[in-house]
Amino acid sequence: MERDIKRKHEIIAKEFIVSRRHTIQVYYVEIMDELARLLGCKPRVLSRFFCDPILAKALFFHGLVPYQYRLQDLTLGRFFFWEQPGPRKGPHSWPGAREAILTFEDRVFNTTRTRRTKETLSSKPPIKIFHHP
Repeated sequence: MERDIKRKHEIIAKEFIVSRRHTIQVYYVEIMDELARLLGCKPRVLSRFFCDPILAKALFFHGLVPYQYRLQDLTLGRFFFWEQPGPRKGPHSWPGAREAILTFEDRVFNTTRTRRTKETLSSKPPIKIFHHP
């Protein structure tokens, strides 16, 4: 464990500015995925392509949202040899996590529209290329 911590400190020292202000800088996605893996709440994105392709597409192509760690994963068995079998429903899962993930971009994007004109209503940001219907 101490070797792992030392290795991570060395990586962080190489990638970020060393100063008094920047003491605790990490890559958000990497640290969240590592913590989720350790806690057992990391969502199975690949297996969701078979069970719930709409949600899988949102998880894979859209931004990282904290709701994904609150999903109820009730998939029994394993789809791939590296997955652990059995149900994965954590004690703090949230039934509304799926809907929150699917509506996240609409809620965030719509709050930034201050003037509702024909041009602004028809325009979408570049991230909307893979937007689900």
